[in-house]
Amino acid sequence: MRVNDVEWTVDSMSRKRRTLIPIAAALALVATATAAPSLAAKRGWTPGPEKYGDVVVQNVHIRMSDGVDLVGDVEYPADKATGNAATGRFPVLLTQNPYVCEVPASGSNTYYVDRGYIFATVCVRGAGRSGGQFGFMSRRDQLDGVELVNWAAHQIPGSNGVVGLTGCSYLGLTQIFTAGALPANSPVKEIRAVGLPILSPKVDIANVRVEFESGCVANFTASRVSTERVRKLRFFQPRQYVSIDYSRQDVVMFTVEPGGASPGFPQIGMTKPSVVQEEPLRAELRSFLDAVSKRAVPAVTLEDGRRALALALEIVAETQRHSTRAGLAQLAGLP
Repeated sequence: MRVNDVEWTVDSMSRKRRTLIPIAAALALVATATAAPSLAAKRGWTPGPEKYGDVVVQNVHIRMSDGVDLVGDVEYPADKATGNAATGRFPVLLTQNPYVCEVPASGSNTYYVDRGYIFATVCVRGAGRSGGQFGFMSRRDQLDGVELVNWAAHQIPGSNGVVGLTGCSYLGLTQIFTAGALPANSPVKEIRAVGLPILSPKVDIANVRVEFESGCVANFTASRVSTERVRKLRFFQPRQYVSIDYSRQDVVMFTVEPGGASPGFPQIGMTKPSVVQEEPLRAELRSFLDAVSKRAVPAVTLEDGRRALALALEIVAETQRHSTRAGLAQLAGLP
């Protein structure tokens, strides 16, 4: 299937509406995260026995791709008899900390380490002992997370390549942002994105072409420069065209059918599948409440949201890269 054209126009909204939509999006994310533990509980996890001591290597410097050093501490399972790091390979637990980011020589995550996990605590950019500028979960922080996962998988001595993310509060949110940018099993093959300023110093119109490994191609247009309000998704595939209008909440399908009124001229049939119309924000909140109160599977799962976030952030990054290559960064107001 070839997805050929998607056009979104950003229209002005009241302050109340602009506030509700991010809140609803956050609630939907919480709903997926809330539903996840019930699924995980079915699989279960039983901690192993306490087999090891622990040894801490402090002030480990990890060089990021932009030259900034992040600093952290790594706790290793240790041989109880010798106190030295245990032989063998172990999974790694990684936490990214913006607070008091220093593990004492005696260790602070002994529950996991004593059961065969390496525990890496790294100060986020601009916090604690790490260099760079603090960005409060910026795009650069997210890229740091991806690079730290790769470091934990491939460069920490004794790592078996399996990395888990752990932490709560800010440390928990860094897990979501990092996971959203990890490319593992991504079906996206190539992204091309262009953004231009028209009405403001920022990007007012952007065009994106995404090619998937399956051969499907998607073209997206987002614009604040439009004479009409458009919310459409269009699919083009052999012998069929499907138009989904989100504003009117209807679907129209045009299909080339065998035969026709005249030889050599195809018969084109039009059908309109039945659509249950509902106010989008209400539907989103209902899905959230069902996920919490009934433990129903959310309409948009955590994994779906993760993949969408990863793709959206990569599109933003590609827009910035194109702007830099074309010399548009200053004009477009992009960093």
